[in-house]
Amino acid sequence: MNTFVTREEISMVETTPRPQSRNWWDWKLWLQWMLANVVGEVLGLGLVGAIAIAMVLTIGEPETALVALMMAGVMIAAGSLEGVIVGFAQWLVLRRRIRRLSRGEWVRATAIGAFLAWTMGMAPSTLMALNQTAGSPPPPEMSDAVKYALASVMGVTLGTVLGAPQWRALRRYVSGASMWVWANAAAWAVGMPVVFIGAGASPAGASALSVALTVVVAIAAAGASVGAIHGVALLWLLRRRQEEASPAIEDA
Repeated sequence: MNTFVTREEISMVETTPRPQSRNWWDWKLWLQWMLANVVGEVLGLGLVGAIAIAMVLTIGEPETALVALMMAGVMIAAGSLEGVIVGFAQWLVLRRRIRRLSRGEWVRATAIGAFLAWTMGMAPSTLMALNQTAGSPPPPEMSDAVKYALASVMGVTLGTVLGAPQWRALRRYVSGASMWVWANAAAWAVGMPVVFIGAGASPAGASALSVALTVVVAIAAAGASVGAIHGVALLWLLRRRQEEASPAIEDA
């Protein structure tokens, strides 16, 4: 029996491409990503909610255009800070898989997306407040079904805005990164109604502690649902990145 292997046979073995594993799912990374979004949103969106409550208790409903614009500006600034907090929490997970992605790059992209999203999100309520200060009657009450449907549509729009700056950062490191924009739109289509449901879940006369706990649970649920949905896209993108890098490693 011939136990010798020719140089040509060795060359054929080395140049034969290795089959890529189709198992792209990583439970540990997915759970870490979801937890990062829960913590980031609880701290970030919780801070925004606390600032909003403080303004309502100290100022009340805006009675002039200047006050309405000032309150909108404060909320937009707080929302941008939320983006910084969420972006940092997400980067703590991303840095282990995309080592060249700097903290400043990801946090800045997330903060820009949050600033744009909060600016767009505050526009309708600010315009309504300005209209009311001019003496117009208040808008009619909407049913819960309509309210949550509109919240989902808002989530699609704002999720797209949130994801676009992050996509610009991701596309330098992963191919097919445009998926990230659509994943954010889908994630916030679910997460935004959860926020609205939590905001109106406390009954009239509930204690401040009960209201605070309800809001925190709702924000955590929103963060979990958002992280769970666009976490799937993240795993897919990272798997593609790994598969594309493998031939280069083998050639080296």
